[in-house]
Amino acid sequence: MRFHALVLSLLANVPTVPIAYGEKTYLLAEKSGLSKYAIVWNSFQKEYYGYTQDAPLSELMKRIDLLITNRDDAQNNMRQSREAFKTSATYAMKQLIELANQE
Repeated sequence: MRFHALVLSLLANVPTVPIAYGEKTYLLAEKSGLSKYAIVWNSFQKEYYGYTQDAPLSELMKRIDLLITNRDDAQNNMRQSREAFKTSATYAMKQLIELANQE
């Protein structure tokens, strides 16, 4: 899954195989405990990593099998990460409101 689909899967606590075409997707997968299932694939966007990389179907199937085998663990990691993200976002929002209310 690409970035926004990964965000939605985290919100729904549905394990997924992240397809990291750029750094932000991989970092989110890493912070969510899903990096071992992620595939780096950017066969047409060299600017993200400085090179292009294709992801063979066989590698995708390995990651899917691994995720299925470890589904419960992946869901627990996602659940914990989601709570940490919510806490961080709430704190950031409070700071923004404080800044906006300053004269």
